[in-house]
Amino acid sequence: MLGQQNVELTAKLRWFEEQFRLSQQRRFGASSKRSDSKQFELNFFNEAEVEAKPEAKEPTVKTITYQRRKKRGHRESMLENLPV
Repeated sequence: MLGQQNVELTAKLRWFEEQFRLSQQRRFGASSKRSDSKQFELNFFNEAEVEAKPEAKEPTVKTITYQRRKKRGHRESMLENLPV
């Protein structure tokens, strides 16, 4: 009876170790998002150059300017009534 129980516990331990190993492999294993070398051969990353239309008119660029109002003398007017 003790030998049978030992065999069953050893089998359970192996099963749990295998499950743990598989979960660790899924969690920290190699990523499936590896790049294929054929992508570089097929100009996969040159899509912008292929889709570009050089004869299209360039958009006009508008320059927006503004001026800030500077409050000169504001500090002096606040400090003039303080004793020296």
